[in-house]
Amino acid sequence: MNIADEILAKELTKFDIQEIPPQKDVGVQCESNNYPLATDLPLVSFEWYNQSKWISKSFILESGCYLRLNDVKNAFKMNEVEIYIGNKWVYLTEDNGGFVKIKFKPGSKYALIASHGDM
Repeated sequence: MNIADEILAKELTKFDIQEIPPQKDVGVQCESNNYPLATDLPLVSFEWYNQSKWISKSFILESGCYLRLNDVKNAFKMNEVEIYIGNKWVYLTEDNGGFVKIKFKPGSKYALIASHGDM
């Protein structure tokens, strides 16, 4: 045994190694409060008119009101996004975490267009 192996062996003997009891195989646990039930999703929907047809997609809101901008961009294959809020087209930007800088109400629906860079 070389010196490194002797040191490692001495360090391992310092710990009280306990046997780990066998775990029950209970499958996937769905009791986390971090995720909503599939029957009660906080969704926001966007509709986009593209080449003579409407495309509609829904997104799960994080923490009940936040949406990642890249999710929308990727789903609609857009580089920049504007949504219709009230009677104005609003260019969407993101914060440092990648979230759109507005809160969305679950169940809401918005019209969507690609910004000038995508046309």
